[in-house]
Amino acid sequence: MDPRYRFALVLSFGLVGWWLLTVISTYLVGEQGLNWERYAYGVTVLGGSALAGWLLVWVSSKALAWRKTLQTGFEPSFTDEFGTEFAMTGLEGVPVPFKLALSKFNPVMVAPPNWLGLTPLEAELIGFLQGYRTWPANLQEDLFAPKTTLYEQALARWQVVRGLPGSTALARVLALSSDLAMVHALEDVRTSAPWWRPWVRDRVHHRVRTVPHGGMAALVLSTMPEFRALGRSPEGAEQQRALLTALRFAATPALLPLNAPDESRTLMDLLQRAEAQVALLDIRDLDTLTPDLLQDLQDTLEQHWARVVLPLVDNTEVWRLHNPAALAAPLPALLVALAPCLSPGLRHVLHLWDLATMPTDARILQHPAWGHISTHLQDWGWLANSWQDMPANNGTFLLTANTPEGAASDQTPRVIVLTDMPILAPLRKQLLTKPMVDVVTRASPEQLRQQALHKAGLLDAELGQLF
Repeated sequence: MDPRYRFALVLSFGLVGWWLLTVISTYLVGEQGLNWERYAYGVTVLGGSALAGWLLVWVSSKALAWRKTLQTGFEPSFTDEFGTEFAMTGLEGVPVPFKLALSKFNPVMVAPPNWLGLTPLEAELIGFLQGYRTWPANLQEDLFAPKTTLYEQALARWQVVRGLPGSTALARVLALSSDLAMVHALEDVRTSAPWWRPWVRDRVHHRVRTVPHGGMAALVLSTMPEFRALGRSPEGAEQQRALLTALRFAATPALLPLNAPDESRTLMDLLQRAEAQVALLDIRDLDTLTPDLLQDLQDTLEQHWARVVLPLVDNTEVWRLHNPAALAAPLPALLVALAPCLSPGLRHVLHLWDLATMPTDARILQHPAWGHISTHLQDWGWLANSWQDMPANNGTFLLTANTPEGAASDQTPRVIVLTDMPILAPLRKQLLTKPMVDVVTRASPEQLRQQALHKAGLLDAELGQLF
């Protein structure tokens, strides 16, 4: 049942109850007795008023439903390059064109924030996303009980981008806009209780209406008033073009035109790095990791990196490598050495207090702290991105060491800390006292899968040239 009809029904029940109470207290219980003439007049007036109110609600709802059938001028009836078919089936099973209502081109902002350092366009986007706190962000999740909402995912990606080196205001806007296609790609479906149970709330779930893609997200972004205001200056127009191009081809970077702005390529690179980092983090934990804490983490790593590496030198589980000089340390050992250098608030948010329960296998890669820490350390060149022609798996490697006791191999992900950095110059003597170990890198299951897909793609390309 439509909520408007349910409201009218509940109101009618309330009026009926009030009428019964009035009749009993005034005419049956009081000394006046039952006056049939006054009673008939009261029933007529009250019943006519209730009927007129119900008719008003019914006519208004029909008028609103009729407006939805009007053509808006935005009824495309074609299949785009992403395979999106815009001629769809409605709730009654009748084919209907996919419409973008004109109201969608006047975005509704719900309490835009006024945080320090926030640009007006970011504030508008966050205010717009406030209205989609129950909108699912992942089509693969349970649509009846989504684990991650559109607002949560966009804000988590925005927080990660704020901490990336080289991040700009445009990169933060792109992070908030990359999922805007879901606003039109999904529709909410309301399941109502029977009319005789008006106290039961409707169940609302979401279903797929069309395939989301960057072009649809760019369309929604272009409706923001502050985005349109950028076009008033030549510099702003260039920013508009860079943003729309990056958003349009964010999911398909291979289709990026050759004449695309260089700023678009930079924005897409930052967005892809943020996506990889968000996939390794708990989005709900990111809500507590404020921009101030992210900056605090970055400052701590820059100032106290030598204090973090010093305990690793004396750790027997840490191996000293050569060509170039480096330390192969288990990832749990690195986090244990880092934890005392952090502020109490940051250590609490990153879950680095209870170090005894820290996993030592591949699950350590899912630790809430590692996704943020690895990004900074790899960008600064303090951790190796590859070793023996093997790319790092989120900054870590699986190594087998040839030690005097024999080959040592385990499933603990290790980081390779480069020790020829100027910041580690005071530790040079201690590093040289550690014995040298020869290691061999092994591919992780995820790396093996990526290599298989890469070789399969090369094989398909060669077969395509032959035939």
